[in-house]
Amino acid sequence: MIKTDWGGYPDSTFFTDNYFFVEEPNLAIEPTKSTNNFYKDNFYIGALKIPSTGFSNYNGQFNKNMWYDAKDANWNKLISFLKDKTVPLSGREIPVFDIIEL
Repeated sequence: MIKTDWGGYPDSTFFTDNYFFVEEPNLAIEPTKSTNNFYKDNFYIGALKIPSTGFSNYNGQFNKNMWYDAKDANWNKLISFLKDKTVPLSGREIPVFDIIEL
């Protein structure tokens, strides 16, 4: 965590239900002087340096099988939001839907 504008460090931060894909080694969290950080149900693919708990290496491809739950209506809202979004990958802007295979 980075020191905030108000002169302090975060306290009681929750990192839950995140999905990471990294092409090269990265640090998932840099807590510095933050306190009471909680990590739960975070999944990643790639060389991610992680805290001791709350992160699991996903043994599969980064696609909808990793994260999509058709029974959860919130996913439809997310899919609608992502329809025109891109991310940089290997030096190119790639549509998010191409990555998650929707």
